[in-house]
Amino acid sequence: MKTLTTAVIGCGNISKFHFSGMDKAGACIKWVCDVNEAAAAPWMERHSSRYTADFHEVLADPEVDVINIATPSFLHEEVCLAAIGAGKAIICEKTLAENAADAHKIAKASEEAGTILFTSYMKRFIPAVAKAKELCPSLGRILTTHIRTHQCWGDLWSKTPESGFFHTPPGEASKIRKNYGGGILVCGGSHILDLVGFFLGRPSRLYGRVHVPPDGRDYDLLAVALMETDHGVVHYEAMAHPLKKVGYLRDGWDERVEISG
Repeated sequence: MKTLTTAVIGCGNISKFHFSGMDKAGACIKWVCDVNEAAAAPWMERHSSRYTADFHEVLADPEVDVINIATPSFLHEEVCLAAIGAGKAIICEKTLAENAADAHKIAKASEEAGTILFTSYMKRFIPAVAKAKELCPSLGRILTTHIRTHQCWGDLWSKTPESGFFHTPPGEASKIRKNYGGGILVCGGSHILDLVGFFLGRPSRLYGRVHVPPDGRDYDLLAVALMETDHGVVHYEAMAHPLKKVGYLRDGWDERVEISG
């Protein structure tokens, strides 16, 4: 089997998971790319990779098979479309784009070019999730599914952040909006939406509500939905909360799937 030659574009915090995955796959990481050379330096040294601040230099390398895009979401469209045009396979950090129209544009371009495009919704590969999928046929007719993610983001309900990652400056976007395109729905909830499709298929009907605090913030803290699928009704919820000790691991994360049949 050929050893894949890869490149990572964007060396921020999330990139460590991309590097780890490529290491486990035995890939050759030829390039690391980031406008901040200091962020790229540790990875460049660890993998004896070449560095550039210009992602076009990476795309021009004919030896590169796979592009790992770990930039903020608002850059995904530009980089993805350029990589598709260069004939590269793509692993893109979620979310794929800032809105549905741009995401569809990327997916359509990949489809027409015949290139591989994978968005990093990796929770379907967690062993417990894979086992649950394997067991679904034993339930017979599936009636309802309750699926949710509750994540500890600090006390954002009773306080309006005046600085930091969750602060929305007047006339500007918050850092969470710039980096991820939105709040809990895209940051944590989109993973759970991917699992809805994985377990039950695409919904045919949906009723949903998203709560954005009425204090000038540009991101949501709660998203809820009822969905109809060919395998019953789905009760969906994504919520940011301040509780540090809830969840199975008592780490503030409480993610659950309950399928009844």
